Amino acid sequence: MKQSWLYETGAFVPAMLVCAISFGAACAFGAECGDRALGTNCVYPPEVFVHAGKGGRVIDVTQPPYNAKGDGVADDTSALVGAYSFVADLVRKHGIHDTRASYIIYLPNGTYLVSDTIIYSGEQVDYAGVHPGYEGMAGTRFIGQSREQTIVKLKDSCPGFGPGANKPIFQYAKSKFNNAETKSTFRNITIDVGSGNPGAIGLDFNGANGNLVENIAIVSRDGQGAIGLHSRVDPTQAYYSDILIDGFDYGVSVDPFHAHFQALEHITLRNQRVAGIRLISGCAAVRKLFFEGAVPAIQQTTPAAYSILLDSELNGQGGQQALDIQAGEFFARNVDVGGYASAIAVAGKSVSKDSHIAEYSKSPPIAPFSAAPEKETSLNLPILDMPVFEWPSDTSQWANVDEYGAVGDGKTDDSEAVQKAFDSGKPAVCFPKRAYLIGKTVSVPPTVRRVNMMYSSLKGPDFAFAVNQDSDAPLLFEDGVDIPKLCSHEKLRTVCFKHIASSGALYHNFNTSGEPTVFVTACNSFGKPSNPIVRLKAYCRLINTEFKLGPNYIVDNATLWVMGYKVESYRENYVVKNGGKLELFGGIANQTPWPKKVPPGEDHHPIIEIVDGSVSASLHTTGHKKQEKGYTNIVIDKQGNESRTLTWEALPKRTGGDQPHSFILPLYVSKRP
Repeated sequence: MKQSWLYETGAFVPAMLVCAISFGAACAFGAECGDRALGTNCVYPPEVFVHAGKGGRVIDVTQPPYNAKGDGVADDTSALVGAYSFVADLVRKHGIHDTRASYIIYLPNGTYLVSDTIIYSGEQVDYAGVHPGYEGMAGTRFIGQSREQTIVKLKDSCPGFGPGANKPIFQYAKSKFNNAETKSTFRNITIDVGSGNPGAIGLDFNGANGNLVENIAIVSRDGQGAIGLHSRVDPTQAYYSDILIDGFDYGVSVDPFHAHFQALEHITLRNQRVAGIRLISGCAAVRKLFFEGAVPAIQQTTPAAYSILLDSELNGQGGQQALDIQAGEFFARNVDVGGYASAIAVAGKSVSKDSHIAEYSKSPPIAPFSAAPEKETSLNLPILDMPVFEWPSDTSQWANVDEYGAVGDGKTDDSEAVQKAFDSGKPAVCFPKRAYLIGKTVSVPPTVRRVNMMYSSLKGPDFAFAVNQDSDAPLLFEDGVDIPKLCSHEKLRTVCFKHIASSGALYHNFNTSGEPTVFVTACNSFGKPSNPIVRLKAYCRLINTEFKLGPNYIVDNATLWVMGYKVESYRENYVVKNGGKLELFGGIANQTPWPKKVPPGEDHHPIIEIVDGSVSASLHTTGHKKQEKGYTNIVIDKQGNESRTLTWEALPKRTGGDQPHSFILPLYVSKRP
């Protein structure tokens, strides 16, 4: 069943144009595809805003000194740029890791008319302390009240957005290389490129490690425009969900080579004129895509590219090929195709006309323990979506820890006050100031459903929170930075983590009486040897761990499903043992920086080690043009008394980039007997 809502371009249009835009679809195989139209009404408690004068860090762009009107008549470009520049100046002053520069730019409901790109003013923010000359902008966070009524509209036939301009409305970097750990987000906003703007790009988004774009629409009223969502800056790893893009030449374009991976889920694309998703040298995993149009849903153009498509529906309306794989590697599973002459074309030749793609891998599966490896398939594990948590728009349902006595100076022990806030009976808890010291672990009662850290830092000697009471109600931790140890999981309650940068340990499972379920989305520091993935089911979207002294993700008698990851290390990315199961759909084994001298006896480490476990995995690598070294062993697979080793020479190379040791692992399959 399709869902729909009415998108109004705004009363300022002389003859109001109202377009019916539908969302989602029930795919033939039974899973809902496409954007879910979450209907989020993001209203923050009044005391967390900067203008309230209580130390909060949410910038309301309609308040002084920015004074955006949001009436669809006044030009609000300078107001939005002003708020953006305020944050950029703090990053320049304090650096990317200092929470004095950690703010949220908030757009209440309204139509914000703009006439130029929304980008911070002045010279490029420089990553001076680490990589001088590189872009160093971080912590760019635009969050709207609701995407249905928070609309940023480009003026019709706006100067500078003509044919070939390729000019963004929102832009997250001025350069082409940003190596800062950005922790950026863009949520609950509709970008309307108006009409008569064929060179417009809706959102030019980037960021290394863990970034989140959620619940947005990017629309063109006359079908014109260059790109809806552009990923053009190296290196970028981001998770995108619940997005509608209508119109444009390309709905999504994933361009660069280095350390570039995008995970997209619950995406609706329609009315593109060249392709729904274009991959040039970047790589992506896409799940629950709903596509309508007469052009390819995915177009892949170079040997460096790799894409994965899962659980999706493609409606061709008379198109030639649904999936145009001109070069590179490609994998698809559970994809319904209709209205095309061909389902999959490789290098211009049709290889499938099936209306349902059960499973397809461009390169044959690698399965060294199988008698017929070319017939092997992925593990096809059940996939669970993270629960959808309704935003408490009634602000009386929020417990602000400051109102229970927390000081929020990063020095005073606030654990007693925070515990009082958690025990208040309110379902949501927030942390408005920039830093809190949690000297004693806070117990999370079943009444609490949402913990929003508002991009503050929570530091202390132990885990900040303990989930130590059983509950059938899922719990969400979200929006945190610089958190050494976040969550101790002691009872059988489903726990979810979203957009959190932990500097030490995101999570540890202490359950002994059962197998809990956890969801991890756009987060750092899940795993490491001190926090193995043991006796649990974990569903991860875009995880980033960079432990260099041992394995990063140890799957021990547990189930781990991953769509997108990055590891920077010469050590194992994954160790799967004791009946553990890993299904990995894409990500980066980043070989930069590779040690000039790998310690003696340590040069054998593979990307994946299997010891009596089951794995299906796809991934790729990147490195640096000045670096000739990288992984030699890719998979070391031990089943019982037998062992197999896969080396990098046997794999397709990622040509066209700046590092000769880059390659793709298309599909490796090992199933425990």
